[in-house]
Amino acid sequence: MNKLLLLVGLCLFGVAFAEDLPVTEKLVQKTGVSIEAHIGGQVFKVMRTSPLPNAFGRADIFGRTVGV
Repeated sequence: MNKLLLLVGLCLFGVAFAEDLPVTEKLVQKTGVSIEAHIGGQVFKVMRTSPLPNAFGRADIFGRTVGV
């Protein structure tokens, strides 16, 4: 029972001090090419990524990312 309370306490501690992970945005666009789009078509593509959160809500130590 004491181990369970300790585990729950550690999880709550980790969640309480977890910070938001930064989101990286990258514009995916070829340079030197004329841009054309039809009505309702895609003009620009922005790829958003964020660090993979670990068990405590922090960034993964191996640098892995997920698409947002």
